[in-house]
Amino acid sequence: MEIGKYHFDLEHHSYIMGNLNLTPDSFYDVSRYQDMDAALRHVE
Repeated sequence: MEIGKYHFDLEHHSYIMGNLNLTPDSFYDVSRYQDMDAALRHVE
């Protein structure tokens, strides 16, 4: 498969794609943190 200048060999390789949505309206209200320390505590 060719996408632009890139070639992807889908017959012999697997590819993983991720999508990170950082728009302010994309987060569930309960998962919002007011400061970095609170977010890091949640990650731990």
